[in-house]
Amino acid sequence: MKNILYITILGWFFLTTTASFAQQATSNALLGTWEVDYPATTAAAASSGSTQYQEMDASVKAEVSTFYIGLRFTFSNDGSYSMAHTNGTIRTGTWSLSNGLLTLIDASNGIHHLYSLSQNAPFLIMRQEGEEGEQALFRSLYLKRKP
Repeated sequence: MKNILYITILGWFFLTTTASFAQQATSNALLGTWEVDYPATTAAAASSGSTQYQEMDASVKAEVSTFYIGLRFTFSNDGSYSMAHTNGTIRTGTWSLSNGLLTLIDASNGIHHLYSLSQNAPFLIMRQEGEEGEQALFRSLYLKRKP
């Protein structure tokens, strides 16, 4: 009976330690600067049947591309992030990661943005969740690591 108790305790310890290390490894992999890959992001929207994007006229698509091309996210070890546009606009806030869900909290307005994360080499895919995601033009952003 004691052996079963020891095995159970050891198994529980192994699982909680492994989960903690896996979470830490995922957080560490997120650190650094990532840039939106606009062609991959638009291709994913088109293949998912995103009619909102497909039905835009060329002039509106040009405005949208100006917003997303060159958009960079930088995730720092201290839990802060920045989102920088090529026009010089920078938004900042804090980030946290739990169970594959990335939460960004915008410092200027306190709004929480929730993303599920996945990898599809060479991309990190941030898929916006919740009602905000359902209304997003690009629910999934395909990001590439920048040096």
